[in-house]
Amino acid sequence: MDAIGITTSFALQHGCPLGLLVEKVQFMDFEPRGFTGNRDIPIAKSIVDYVFRWLGLEFGKRPDEVKAELKAEAPAAPAKSPEVRIVTGPPCTYCGSMTQRSGSCFYCHSCGNSSGGCG
Repeated sequence: MDAIGITTSFALQHGCPLGLLVEKVQFMDFEPRGFTGNRDIPIAKSIVDYVFRWLGLEFGKRPDEVKAELKAEAPAAPAKSPEVRIVTGPPCTYCGSMTQRSGSCFYCHSCGNSSGGCG
């Protein structure tokens, strides 16, 4: 239940519509299942089924409304991040890790060794 709760929380925080979650998770069938005291959801196929159907009834939209919204929304273009180029040099002569160019020499971030004519 913790995993379902955390996953649902992350999905909602990152913009996933509740109706889509309800559509995908409702009617999930596993034990325990049975009758409920809720007139709107008289029988649940699992605890997860009951919780998501209840969320859908209480806070969500019908799955067909969600599908219509998703079709109407154009997917957002991913934000372009500036291109970062890290120029690596030869392996460090001391520890073997990759070095990084720093001016005219190569610096090893693992051990602090520098080589390549920087004195």
